[in-house]
Amino acid sequence: MNGSRRLFFVGIAVLFLVLSAQAAMAIGNLELEDQVSIAPVSIPVDSNGIAPNKVGMVRMDLVVDPVFGGSSDDLESFSVELVDPSVASSIANLYVYVEQQDGGTTNDGKFDTDPGNLVHTITNVDLSSAVVIDIDPDITIYKATHATYGGTAYVYVALDFVPNGINTDATVGCNIIDVNGDAAGDPPPNTTEVNLDDYKVTLTGDTSGLGLIAADPGPGDTQTALQLDFDVDESSLSSAPPTGGYATVDAIRFHNVGSAADADFDPASAVIVFLDDGDKIYESGEELGSGSISGGYATVSLTTPLTIYDTHATCYAAVRLSSNPTHGNTVALRVEDPSNTTNIFFADGIDDTAGGYVETDTYDQVGFITETDPQPASPDEFTIITDPDPPQVSATTPLNLATGVSRYLTEVRAVFNEAMDAATIVDANFELRVTSGAVVSGSVTFDDPNDTLIFTLGETLSYDTNYTAKITGPSGVADLVGNEMLADYEWTFQTELPIPPYVTNTFPDEDAVDVLVDIASVRAIFSEPMKPGTIIGANFSLVGPSGSVDGTVSYDDTGGIYRLVFVPDSDLEYDEIYTATVTTGVEGEDDLNMASDKVWQFTTLRLYPEFDEPIAIKNRIGSGADDQALIFVTQPPGGAGTRMTVQVFTTTGKLVRTFYRNVPWSTIGEDPIPWDGTNDRGQDLGPGLYFVQIRAADYKRVLKVMIVR
Repeated sequence: MNGSRRLFFVGIAVLFLVLSAQAAMAIGNLELEDQVSIAPVSIPVDSNGIAPNKVGMVRMDLVVDPVFGGSSDDLESFSVELVDPSVASSIANLYVYVEQQDGGTTNDGKFDTDPGNLVHTITNVDLSSAVVIDIDPDITIYKATHATYGGTAYVYVALDFVPNGINTDATVGCNIIDVNGDAAGDPPPNTTEVNLDDYKVTLTGDTSGLGLIAADPGPGDTQTALQLDFDVDESSLSSAPPTGGYATVDAIRFHNVGSAADADFDPASAVIVFLDDGDKIYESGEELGSGSISGGYATVSLTTPLTIYDTHATCYAAVRLSSNPTHGNTVALRVEDPSNTTNIFFADGIDDTAGGYVETDTYDQVGFITETDPQPASPDEFTIITDPDPPQVSATTPLNLATGVSRYLTEVRAVFNEAMDAATIVDANFELRVTSGAVVSGSVTFDDPNDTLIFTLGETLSYDTNYTAKITGPSGVADLVGNEMLADYEWTFQTELPIPPYVTNTFPDEDAVDVLVDIASVRAIFSEPMKPGTIIGANFSLVGPSGSVDGTVSYDDTGGIYRLVFVPDSDLEYDEIYTATVTTGVEGEDDLNMASDKVWQFTTLRLYPEFDEPIAIKNRIGSGADDQALIFVTQPPGGAGTRMTVQVFTTTGKLVRTFYRNVPWSTIGEDPIPWDGTNDRGQDLGPGLYFVQIRAADYKRVLKVMIVR
């Protein structure tokens, strides 16, 4: 064998050895580039034991052998095993995603849950031992030279965790083995495990009892408003913090729940986050970051992030007011729903450039918060003060030094010259008393829109007595910004002299004539409320020609009119004088009797002759004894059963009063119809001539009546 032939066979042998070695690093034409963990630093498990769905755990990188492979090869199967099978009970479901280069766009190698890339699902998976993933149909992996799909293909394994059954002290990690059934082609083992429920942070916001609110914050002032305490759950942490601390806060979003508008805050630095040197007062060297406010919300990106090194970190938030804030508006800061990453944003703890952790879109924060309650739920507020002047009383009711004030006064009022703090307008800060004696009972309310203190009396005042009202100034009433009056405010008034009750009006009127003998009642109206127990028969009499008239006496205060009512037991006599007397035995509610008897007289209806035709007697209606006309309607030719109508019209023909409409004459009878010059609604008609029309079938009579009052 010559030399050239020996060289040929040696080359063939070398090529065979190379191909044999290549086959040991590949599965068919597929070559395994790497296997890396894509899990987050920790998996958040909330207070209900719920973890997020489809948490990416491991990534396998596949290419087609660039030298010896064909144009493509298929991924048919592989197995997944847990690094620590003892945590298998925490795993619920398993998912496989495959991402290939698409349309010439390079894959980013970052896991996402695009449903188009999902190729396999196992629900209720048992990972106590390795699980075979049989991909059907097979996934074709193309060589890098393929224009559309060539290059590295990424195979991702993601897991769901069992709700309410997670062992939060455990760690979990998984490996891909036996690719296409060839154990010799296993990727390098992945020993990375991640924590369940690690780096869990709690946030407590506090404003109460911290002395954070300074006096009189006004234009341009910077005012501490909130303390935030971040704590990491120490139960599942390693003994030393990882590089860079346990967790790092990058941004905080604050909400002003006070009444202050955006314009009340500095336009550039509405909220400032700072560390503290012990005095809880903002100083420029302590600032971590600041932000503007919009719609009541201010997001502060921390240029110096807040890092939790020893499981605890505290920072403060201050607000900076504008140069022209609104006096009386309030500021109260809190953080809404801390679990929402819009409100508390932690730094990404995954190193996207190193060979270890790879960013996922499922969870990429080192820290996480599960509580959703605002912090604090009800923050203390401070009030913007632009006018520090103390309040003053500008008006009172009754006036100072007023006399003749009704003893039935129900309210005492004081008007302030500015808006007041309603919480200070209370019983303890007001007093009404006899100037040299006892306190008057009652209660205080506040008419906020009118800045008015109202004291409602709980008792009746005494006659002819001096009273003093007092509003407490120092440590008492205050305006909206806390300014108190410099001194107590007092004023006095005197009640009316005692006035006994008296009769203001009677029915019938004094000296009335032609009073109907069947009068329904005789009445006396008093000037004030009376004691019902004194409105009795012993204190009233009605005397006529035959002596005292029997009847019933009662008290009626309907509609705020205070009446003695006497109802005779029988009709009075015609054309006789009767005398009514209310004695001094009647007594008002204030224990005063009438000073003298009230006596008045009236004359009953005189006896008129029988008339052949209808007639109006006293047909000029005036006042006093001439306050009514008497209309006599005689029996018509048709007899007592004839139906008749009696009405009053103006000279223009307008109907103003109807006495009877289509009734038998027997219903009207011989007694006169009294008319006092009113319409059907009881309203007085104006002076002038009126026609009384009396009608029946084939019968009509018209009478004239003048009103001259």
